[in-house]
Amino acid sequence: MRINTNLYMIVSCSVGFFERHMEIQRKRQRETQGETEKDTEKETERERLREKQRKIQRKRQRETQGETEKDTEKHRHTKGEIEKDTERHMEKQRNIQRDRDMEKQRNIQRDRDMEKQRKIQRKTHGETEKDT
Repeated sequence: MRINTNLYMIVSCSVGFFERHMEIQRKRQRETQGETEKDTEKETERERLREKQRKIQRKRQRETQGETEKDTEKHRHTKGEIEKDTERHMEKQRNIQRDRDMEKQRNIQRDRDMEKQRKIQRKTHGETEKDT
C-alpha cells in the first residue's frame, strides 16, 4: 500500500508540475502573441507608408512623363537627324564590308596567279635542265 501511495504522490506531483509547465507556456505564448500583434500592426503601418510612397512616385512619374512628351515634340527634328546618322553609319559599314570582300578576292586571285606562274616556271626550268 505504501508503494501505491508513493507512486500516487509521484504521479500527482508530475501532473501538477506538467500543468504548471503548460500554464507557463500558455502565458509566454500570450505574451509573444501580443508582440506579434504589435509587429503586424507595425508591418501594416509600413505597408501603408509604402503604398503612399508608390502613389506619390506614380504621380511624379506621370508629371515627368508629360514633360518628356513635350520634349519629344520639341526634338522631333533630332530624331530625323539620328535616322540620317544611322543610315550613314550603315552605308559606311556596307562599304567597309564590300572593300574587305574585294580585298579577299584580290588576294585569292593573286595567290592563284602566283601558283600558275610557279607551275610554269617549274615546267620551263625542268625542260631547260633536261636540255643541258
